[in-house]
Amino acid sequence: ESIRRELVDHGFDPARLQVVGRGVDTTIFRPEARCEAWREAHGRGHSLKLLYVGRLSREKNLETLARAFCSLVERRPDLALVLVGDGPFRTELQTLLAGTPAFFTGTLSGDELARAYASSDLFVFPSKTDTFGRVVLEAQASGLPVVVSSDGGPKDAMLDGRTGVVVPALDEASLARAIDTLTDDPARMSRFRRATIAHAATKSHAASFEAFWRLHQFHAERKSHPAPR
Repeated sequence: ESIRRELVDHGFDPARLQVVGRGVDTTIFRPEARCEAWREAHGRGHSLKLLYVGRLSREKNLETLARAFCSLVERRPDLALVLVGDGPFRTELQTLLAGTPAFFTGTLSGDELARAYASSDLFVFPSKTDTFGRVVLEAQASGLPVVVSSDGGPKDAMLDGRTGVVVPALDEASLARAIDTLTDDPARMSRFRRATIAHAATKSHAASFEAFWRLHQFHAERKSHPAPR
């Protein structure tokens, strides 16, 4: 939806633009993949695991996440941060996060990735440049509330105030505040977890294909039976 609005702002005809959406495989990404051994290996003694999944590159706004986390752990010893993925910004991130309970897993896929999602507690995706952010759907399918920026497309993959939080003008302070406030409210976290699973269930690959197919049929019928002039 964010990209549709951007195209309209650039002069495209809104009547010729429709969002089809994308899906997530809920047979792979599911809460049942949770693993206590994984949690112990990634921050034993830290009861709340923050998770990021994606390329470790500067344009993902990961420096903001690192600095927000560093400010949080000074007063929140219950938090650990797990970063799944790899990229050119990894070495600098490791330097920024040195001395904190931050864990770098490298790139994961399949069951290993599903386990990382389901064994965490909150998904944090600070990018302001992504057009969609499939990982935001994968996290919700795994039962994780999400924190995203108001810039870019990832906010369209979640429900603000129901499956997570959209942070306006996301910076180090606002991101830290959003994480702190949400993780300090177990009842709200629990409500969000239930809502994330229900929301992701409506975003299956089959539903995405059906939306595309209906759109294709609609335009095929219009072409076969043009409106009278």
